[in-house]
Amino acid sequence: LALLAAGVTFVQAVASSRNGASRDEKEVTELEEQLAKAVVRGDREFFERTLADDFTHTSHTGAFKTKAEWMAESKFSDARQKSGSTRYDAFELDELAVRVYGDTAVATGRSTPKGTTAKGEPITGQYRFLRVWVRRQGHWQAVAFQGTKVDRSRVP
Repeated sequence: LALLAAGVTFVQAVASSRNGASRDEKEVTELEEQLAKAVVRGDREFFERTLADDFTHTSHTGAFKTKAEWMAESKFSDARQKSGSTRYDAFELDELAVRVYGDTAVATGRSTPKGTTAKGEPITGQYRFLRVWVRRQGHWQAVAFQGTKVDRSRVP
């Protein structure tokens, strides 16, 4: 019976590797997709849970923020009723790739947000991003983010 169980586990592992992504890659991919939806919803609870306490955010303008600074911005649903808040109407992801290195994962991709900044300016364009995830106590948390706006004039 033990040999049969070991054989089934081995076959499942081989099938998983043949199907492409590992379980960890799939988990982080799903978190990236949930994160995109949480941006549109302004879901503060998702980000409180998913961003590590030592999370850092480097924007496309080079602005650097800690988790506390990033969370203090007015982009969440509880602040959207106030004027001067950032609002995302859409946040599409594509070209998403996840690579796992033990308890660390690196996600890269392209996002296409649509919305309005706190200053009333439109949020448009495409951005390349890199996000680093770390598994802590069995759960993946984002620890670092960096985004770069795609310069459409330079794209062939």
